[in-house]
Amino acid sequence: MWTPKQEAEARRMAEEIAAVHSRDWVVSAAMNLVNVAGVKLESGPLEEAQLAIDALAALVRDVGPRLGDAEVPLRGVLSQLQMAYAQMASAPPQ
Repeated sequence: MWTPKQEAEARRMAEEIAAVHSRDWVVSAAMNLVNVAGVKLESGPLEEAQLAIDALAALVRDVGPRLGDAEVPLRGVLSQLQMAYAQMASAPPQ
């Protein structure tokens, strides 16, 4: 059962979401994937980095043209992440 305070908070969050353009939410999600991929490349298992990179690639491929000025930088960072992953995945085990 929701309290009036929880209901008010949910309403405030919905209003905040509605006030922000969807493109901004998508770019924010993409940046979260960039950060996850970078951290996983440095410290986590490579398969976890690969999942974040693949998700970013799908996002950029499918909606990149609709992201305005963010498309080109996202494609650039995606390329860098893919190259870093390929180098790490092909490196001999230490």
